[in-house]
Amino acid sequence: MERHPIIRKLVILMLALGLVFALGACGGLTDADALLEDVEQIETITEEPGAGEELGGQPSEEEGGAAEEGEAGDGSEEGEGAGEGEGEGEGAGEGEGEGAGEGEGEGAGEGEGGPEDVEISYGEDPTIDGVVVTPEDVLGMDLTGKTLRGDFSGFDFSNKDFSDATLVGAKFDGAKFVGAKFSGVKFWHGSFEGADFTRAQLTGADLSYGDFTDAFFTSAMMPGNSFKYVEAKFDGATWVDGVKICGAESVGGCN
Repeated sequence: MERHPIIRKLVILMLALGLVFALGACGGLTDADALLEDVEQIETITEEPGAGEELGGQPSEEEGGAAEEGEAGDGSEEGEGAGEGEGEGEGAGEGEGEGAGEGEGEGAGEGEGGPEDVEISYGEDPTIDGVVVTPEDVLGMDLTGKTLRGDFSGFDFSNKDFSDATLVGAKFDGAKFVGAKFSGVKFWHGSFEGADFTRAQLTGADLSYGDFTDAFFTSAMMPGNSFKYVEAKFDGATWVDGVKICGAESVGGCN
C-alpha cells in the first residue's frame, strides 16, 4: 500500500537528519552549514509532485476529460455519417421502386389489348397510318405493317400483302381481297359484308368477332385449325369450297 506523500516526506527527512548527525558525530561532517545544505537537498528530493501530475503515471482529470470528449466526438460523427447513409439508401430505394412501378404501368398501357378493347371506326374517313387515302392511292401501296382505320367499302386490295397489318374495327363492305395474304392478321370487329376473299391466304388469321355476311371464301386457304373465327358472322357467306353456302344466322362457322 502506498504511503501518503507527507508522511513519506517526514520519514525520509528524519532518516536523513539522523544520518547527518551520525556522520557529524563520527567526525565526517563538523560544519553546521554543510549539514543544513544536506537537509535542503533532501527536502528538494522529497517534494510533492507538481500540479496536474498524479502518482502511478495516471493522466490528470483535464487530460481524461479531453480524451473522453474526443472519443464522444468521433462516435457522434460516425453516427451522423451512418444516419446520412441510411437516408440516402432509403431515398435511392424509393426512387428505384417508383421508377420501376411507372415503367411497368406505361408498358402495360401501351399493349394492343383484346377484342373487347377494339375501337370501331366505321363512320370515319379511310386512313392508312393516319393519312386519308382514296381507292387509287392504295393500288401501288405496300400495306405490310400498316394500320387501316375508317370506311374502305368497295376498295380493291387484290393480291395485297397485309402481313403484320391492323384491320380491327374498320369497315370493308364489298371490298376485294382476291389473292391477298393475311397470315396472322386480326379481323376483330371488322365489317366485311359481301367482301371477296377468293383464293385469299388466311392461314393463321383471326376472323373472330368479324361480320362476314354474304362474303366469298371460294378456294381461300383455310386448312385445318390454322385460323380462328370465334363469334364471327357468316350469314349467307360462300364457304371455302365455293359450293357450300352458310345458313342464316351462322355464327362461328358455316352451319
